[in-house]
Amino acid sequence: MFRTSLSVRSLLSASRVSSRNIPACTARAVPGSSASKDVTFQSCRSLSNWNKGSAPPSKSGPPPSAPKGQQQSQSKKVTPPPVVEESDEDYSDEEVEEMELTEALAKEITAEAAEESIDPEFEDIKKQIMQNFTVSDTVGKGVVTLHNIPGKIPALKGERLEITFDCQDESEQDMDDMNFEQLQQMQGEGEEEEPVLSYGINFSATITKDNGDKLVFDCVASEQLQVDAVQYVSAKDAKKAGDSAADVDGALYGGPVFNHLDETLQNSFLDYLEDRLVDDDLSFFVLSYARHKEQKEYVNWLNKVLEFADKKK
Repeated sequence: MFRTSLSVRSLLSASRVSSRNIPACTARAVPGSSASKDVTFQSCRSLSNWNKGSAPPSKSGPPPSAPKGQQQSQSKKVTPPPVVEESDEDYSDEEVEEMELTEALAKEITAEAAEESIDPEFEDIKKQIMQNFTVSDTVGKGVVTLHNIPGKIPALKGERLEITFDCQDESEQDMDDMNFEQLQQMQGEGEEEEPVLSYGINFSATITKDNGDKLVFDCVASEQLQVDAVQYVSAKDAKKAGDSAADVDGALYGGPVFNHLDETLQNSFLDYLEDRLVDDDLSFFVLSYARHKEQKEYVNWLNKVLEFADKKK
């Protein structure tokens, strides 16, 4: 996306000059007159002859014929009217800058609309996920929430599952956050090749018991599911949260770094999540939906800013 704009200062000046210096064929037509079309046609023909070197037409009729000896000299004296260039000082700098902004916004909206396309993979995974989850997505907000549909996931007996992510909460995986196995996967067989850092979206998976106790998994949706931490929140602490959830979460123990756990324990947690459909498929959905959501919100933002900039008052 190129977010540069063409200056309309010169375009405004050129449009005013051209509209005043190029005679319009319909300028001589009288609105509502039955002879309007004939007058217009004659005017166009007269202008055409004038461009070829003849004298401009007169409103009162054709000009009187001159002696033959003088016709050539008179035709040489006929010159087109001088071009009067107008300065763009009619518009203030602020007005021109506003015009440049609105034009740039309009062009960007058009460009985004031209690039819009349907991602088959995203549509397929969306259908799959929507069989077991509902999606709460509000235009103008970056946060998206998924809730499990009761009875669809057998492992969730007396439990509720909530997935929450922000389409702009990106996670660039750092080398220190990877375990040895992940580094080997990234490096592959070629040891000389530099590993490519993965890109992902942070999300939380919260599993709540009927009594209110919770397990909160801090995850990253990337090429595959990644778990960073597991936090336990009791029903008592959850009730204290209310509007100050961030303060309560900060006061509670966040759990150990997931990669520092014994490998067997890590795999057990991953199996626990997989039974509840928090797996690589869900990870791919979160990553794809976040990209799709961010694009929609960007276009919506462009339209809102254009509407704001286009208002006079």
